[in-house]
Amino acid sequence: MVRMFAAGVISLFLVNGAMAAEGAPNSALKQAGDKGIVDAQLLLGSQYLLGYGVNRDAGKARQWYKRAADQGDPKAQTVLGLIHLSGTGVSVNRAMAATWFQMAALQGSGQAQLSLAALYAEGKGVLRDYTEAHMWASLAIANLPDGENLNEAVMLRDGLAQKMSADEIAEATDRAAGLGIFARKSKTAHR
Repeated sequence: MVRMFAAGVISLFLVNGAMAAEGAPNSALKQAGDKGIVDAQLLLGSQYLLGYGVNRDAGKARQWYKRAADQGDPKAQTVLGLIHLSGTGVSVNRAMAATWFQMAALQGSGQAQLSLAALYAEGKGVLRDYTEAHMWASLAIANLPDGENLNEAVMLRDGLAQKMSADEIAEATDRAAGLGIFARKSKTAHR
């Protein structure tokens, strides 16, 4: 889980961090964020979280991400889940992390689906539920790009399957298929 969390943080922050490196929050960017433009809020959150052009401030970062998350942005919701999971500027709160991950996971965020699967597999912040974990890992496999996080999702799903009965695996597969209509970014082949 630690390796998966670190990979998730790095991948999400690098995307925003590359944009944030262009400079400090200027008045136009802040005005755009204040007006509710999600991309501006994500950029501001990244700048404060990573300290690009500003002093690092986890509280301000969290505020900007929350504003974007409250508008339904899955990237912001995933970052907030990671913030609560890691305790970045807040107390570790796995239940809150699970809530944010679930919001993003239902919108097709593969990283959120993988993080949620890991929480269910370990029973952290949620009740341990291998069927639920398997379902979310399967959805993550369908939504993650090729790479380390995809490999983590496959290993998690396959590891869970070894602990589950055939009926439990069938239930997880059926649930993933049913939920997959809603929790997929795009039509991708099952791996």
